[in-house]
Formats: sequence, structure tokens, C-alpha cells
Amino acid sequence: MKNFISVISIFKHRSYTIFWIGNAFSNLGIWALGAGRSWLMQELTNSPFMLGLLALSGSIPLLFFSVFGGVIADRLNRLKLITFTRACFAFFAFITGFLIFQDFINPLQLIIITLCTGTLMAFDIPSRAAIVPNLVPKSEVPNAILVYSFMFSGAGLIGPTYFGPVVNNLGIETLFFLVGISYILTVIMFLLMPQISSNSSAEKSSVLSDLIQGISYIINHRAIGWVMFSGLLVGIFGTSYSTLLPTFSDITLGTGVYGFSYMLFSAGLGGLIGTIFLSFYSKIKLFGIIHTNSAILIGVGVLILSFAPDINIALVIIGFLGIVGMSFGVVNNTLTQSLVDDKYRGRVMSLYQLTWAGTSFGGLIIGTIAENTTVRDAFAFNGIITIIICGLISFFVYKKIKPILPSLES
Repeated sequence: MKNFISVISIFKHRSYTIFWIGNAFSNLGIWALGAGRSWLMQELTNSPFMLGLLALSGSIPLLFFSVFGGVIADRLNRLKLITFTRACFAFFAFITGFLIFQDFINPLQLIIITLCTGTLMAFDIPSRAAIVPNLVPKSEVPNAILVYSFMFSGAGLIGPTYFGPVVNNLGIETLFFLVGISYILTVIMFLLMPQISSNSSAEKSSVLSDLIQGISYIINHRAIGWVMFSGLLVGIFGTSYSTLLPTFSDITLGTGVYGFSYMLFSAGLGGLIGTIFLSFYSKIKLFGIIHTNSAILIGVGVLILSFAPDINIALVIIGFLGIVGMSFGVVNNTLTQSLVDDKYRGRVMSLYQLTWAGTSFGGLIIGTIAENTTVRDAFAFNGIITIIICGLISFFVYKKIKPILPSLES
């Protein structure tokens, strides 16, 4: 209980609190945007491959722009930058809703819009991730990141309660209009925040020079690189199972949009439980073993999911995957943030976001497998690969970072 009280005391910092509330609105939007697009593509195509292609289209821009987004995050005012990107997200959400309302939407348009928002994410994520440590003292950064993850869990829990009813009764276009409104509310909250000074550590150097320095920093600090690499692998082979949940619900189990909504709720509930669990075990010295075990358990969960006979068993397994998936993600992020020097934070986090993109790249892989076999076969393949490869890599990472974990605690 003492650890939990210590964690939530982070809200004594006013700027962090406003930032958290603003992101709570946008995370509902991000969650609904991803779920809405996936279900829309399922309705348009009934193709696991197209679901994977949609997921990939949101990540391709990260390959080309993420490192530059990180450089910009280290040179410009991060708060102003993410305020601009959230306004753009609102615009694209309204455009999507309008196209659906006019019965003009098609898979190509959906992929193009996703490419555009993926480009925005390449600039949004590094600044969003790097701004949190600027809002609290360094000693409170782990707690700040942990509490920040609560909003992701909350979005995953709250979102499904309205996703099914809205889509089924009001139409999926209404969902996208609500997403646009949530982003507008985020912009308003960010405009209410006190301005945060720019972290322009390299204002006098070129963008290319900044980029090279960021890559060199990761190469010279191998612990950071290994933590990021493990996150990338888990994203590709572990958490990418979520890409196929629309098809798993609609075709494999025959439970439609409500089944998909229940799956999302179960994953969100699991994520919240995982976050609460970490709030009681928030000592960084424990994060190494949690990191390894959660990677292996993600693989175990995905493998078991391939044998789920009905929606009820599937929901239990997906809830379990929510717990271990959130645990791995928060620990992986916290370790990276704790290891990196602040002046390189934006550039490192721009490369770190490629680990988040791993789920999207993995989505195309698992979607291709499912297109040519079955969703169950695709789940089984990814589960086995995650247990073997991701488990071994995460254990290696634990061995690399174990000696330095006590120093990070201070």
C-alpha cells in the first residue's frame, strides 16, 4: 500500500496532472481510432491480410520519419509540437467519419489516412514520451511513467463499453466523430498547461549531426539497445496477435462486433490489473525479472489462445495477455527512460517507438499466415516463436542490465 500511495502522489505536480488528463482524452481517441479502423477494414474486406496491411500502413512512416521526429523533439518545444499533432489527429478522424457517412470509404482511402496519421505519430510519440520526465523530478520518473500507463489501461477498459453499442446502434462513423472530439479536448487541455522550456541541447548543430549523435549514443550504451531490441521482438511476434482479433471474433468464433468489443474490454481489464500489479512492485531492481517472465508468458498466452474453443475461454486468455503485455510494455519503457540521458531522450525515444511499431509489422506477418492457413495456426506459430526467441533474448537482457539496476533505483 505504501508503494501505491507513493506512486499516485505524482499528481502533486500540476503540469503533470494537466498533461495526464489531456492525454486521457486522446488515449481514448487513439484506442477507438485503432479499434474502429480494424473493424471497418474487417467489414470492408473480411481479410486477415488486409488487417495486417492496415496495421503496417500506420508504422511505415515511423521507419522514415521517427528518427527525425526524435531530433525535432530535442530541438523544439515538445508541448507545442504534440498540441499541433493532436489537432491534426482530430482533423483526420473527422474526415474518416465524413467519408463513412457519405458511404464513400474504401480500403485504399483507409490505408492512405492511416499512413497520414502514422506520419504524425512519428513526430508525436518521441515528444510525448520525452516530455514526461520534464514534468517531474528525475527520482519520480519511474512513478510518472507507471501512472501514465494507467491511462492506456483505462482507455482499453472504458473504450469497449461504448465501442460495441456505438458501432452497432449509431454506426461506425459516429465513433470517428467522437474520436475527433476527444482530440479537440486534448488540445484544449494542452493549451491550459504552463509552457515548458525547449530542451534544445543541440540548437547549434545540424539535424544530421543530432541524428548521428543519437544513434552513436545507443551504440555506446548497449544496455539501452538490448532493452529496445527485446521490445521490438515481443512486438513483432508476441503482441501482434491483437491485429487478428476482429477476424478471430467475426469469422473464427462468430461473435461479431460485440465479441470484438468484449475482447478489447478483456484486454483493457488485464492491462489495468497489470498496471496495478506494477504499482505495488515499482522497484526498478525487480524490473529485470518481470521483463523476462512477462515476455515468456506473452508467448504462452498467445499459444493457448490458438486452442480457445469459445468466446468465454478466449476472453480469459486475452485478459491474461493484457496483464503480461502491459507489464512487459511498462517495464520496457521505464528501463529505457531510466537508462537514457535527458539531452538524448527525444532521439532515443524516436528509435524506441520502432519497438511499438513491431506490433504493426508483426501484424502483417501474422495476417499473411492467417490468410494462407487459419487464425488459430497463426496464433500458435507466433506463440511458439515468442516463447523461444523472445524469452531467450529477454533473459539475455536481464543478465546485461542486472548489475546496473540498483544504481537506477537512486
